[in-house]
Amino acid sequence: MCRASGEIEAHLLSGRLGACGIETHHVADRAAGEAWLHNGASPWIPIAVWVRRHQLDDARIVLAEIAFDQPAHESRSTVSRWRAPMTWWTAAIALGLIFTGIGFHRMAQYMDSL
Repeated sequence: MCRASGEIEAHLLSGRLGACGIETHHVADRAAGEAWLHNGASPWIPIAVWVRRHQLDDARIVLAEIAFDQPAHESRSTVSRWRAPMTWWTAAIALGLIFTGIGFHRMAQYMDSL
């Protein structure tokens, strides 16, 4: 058994195993998250992908090949992790100051016209 994070991942995994002649069966975890909201058919609920016992070793080999073919995981540095939120907050504060200044300017113009 292998647990997929959703229907798409489960179908991709089944397709890859099926291309190697390995039969699969999907079992959705209906007790997880908000599956009840979608009558158990949510594409985001975890799905268990089962294979036959006599094909288990073959499936493990295919999964190992998939994992081996993937590019190495590169962790993001702490600088790039903080860059986007800091840019967003800087822009939000700058826009707030600009709109506040425009509001004060308009209010001053209105007071002068009285």
